Amino acid sequence: ILPHERVAEGPFGEFTGYSLGERQREVVKVRAITHRRDAIFQDITVGHLDHLMLSTTPIEANLYRAVRAMVPTVKAVRVPAPFTVYVSIEQRISGQAKNAILAVLGNDLYMKRVIVVDQDVDIFNDRQVNWAVATRCQPDRDIVVITNTRGSDLDPSTKEDGNTAKWGVDVPLPNRRLPATRRAIAFRKKSGNASTSRILSASNFERCLLEIRGLQGLLRSRARRLHRGGAEGAECRGRPACRPSGRVDT
Repeated sequence: ILPHERVAEGPFGEFTGYSLGERQREVVKVRAITHRRDAIFQDITVGHLDHLMLSTTPIEANLYRAVRAMVPTVKAVRVPAPFTVYVSIEQRISGQAKNAILAVLGNDLYMKRVIVVDQDVDIFNDRQVNWAVATRCQPDRDIVVITNTRGSDLDPSTKEDGNTAKWGVDVPLPNRRLPATRRAIAFRKKSGNASTSRILSASNFERCLLEIRGLQGLLRSRARRLHRGGAEGAECRGRPACRPSGRVDT
């Protein structure tokens, strides 16, 4: 890299889907290029999905670690579009969603928009994320805007120096209430003489059914074993004490 030397470069297309103007860039002097016989040079389509995926996979891993340090109950992180992050968490106490927003914005300079949703929303399904934002978010209460921060100069909406505003959307359901519009089913769980009620949301309803079916299968299996044991016990009557395994105690 030649010191103190710059030349005009561009315009080139970027992962944002825009082509940026001409810029002054460093000069690299190449002495030789070597390659194997019949080498294949793999390139990407600028501004398309493969361009975005090239960098988002390691970014998602780094952001997951950053959010987990602040919110241990994070479930998943996804970068679906330029400067955008979806985060799924299990919010156990108030304020964890905003902590996740701050963790993302503080960890990656490029990130400008963060949407944090509850764990029942699939962040790999854009329709579910948009549904959650539309039905669970109040803009005056749940949107955080941070002005005059350092961002990416590849963002065509920013100034030339890269200064930008960033924002996060706090979408998880508050722990204090469950919206009446969500399907819910109440189960009564008995423990001794006491009984408690538990509300299961629609997102957990199928999981609950699977658990009930598994429990039914377990009960049937135990009933069959008890039935076989009872039949064997009847055959043992009038003889020395015996066990279902056929062993005889003398």
